[in-house]
Amino acid sequence: MLCLDFSNKTVIVTGGASGIGLATAKAFLSCGANVVICDRRKSVLEEAIRDIKKDVKSRERILAVHCDMSREKDVSVLVNKTLKKFSGLDIFVNNAGTWIHTPVLSLEERDISKIIGDNLVTTILGTKHAARGMTKGGVIINTGSFAARMSRLGSGLYAAAKSGVEQFTRISAAELASKNIRVNCIIP
Repeated sequence: MLCLDFSNKTVIVTGGASGIGLATAKAFLSCGANVVICDRRKSVLEEAIRDIKKDVKSRERILAVHCDMSREKDVSVLVNKTLKKFSGLDIFVNNAGTWIHTPVLSLEERDISKIIGDNLVTTILGTKHAARGMTKGGVIINTGSFAARMSRLGSGLYAAAKSGVEQFTRISAAELASKNIRVNCIIP
């Protein structure tokens, strides 16, 4: 794996206990970064940290934070714990999210709240609090989806949330550029 030097950089990865988030956290760790992994599933988070600590030489470069990114207080605590432990924040990966496959006529209010909350609200709150903590500038990476760019039956709610992530990324990039904060959206 090509590894850039991220020594003395601090990275938060949301939804970091599994899948793309865990792979991202491991990649940053292997390149020398301090990494904060946050997830709302406490047992999955603890298992991921145990697994990572087997392979990482410098365990003090890892911090696990149990956090629901759709709750502003949790997001604030996440960023504050990061700043306290590592004295800065350089990169924030907004990866927390979830998906359901439900046709429009079958959607229930709880589905709407969950998917919009878990995908769009998490990105908005993460960006807001990360930017406040990036006093010397930084990078915010939002995770989008191809679902936002294609029509697939049953994925309208998820596609709408991820379309919101893309547009929010564009606007955030323009608003935060003067603070030396770059905001991008990846579409895995």
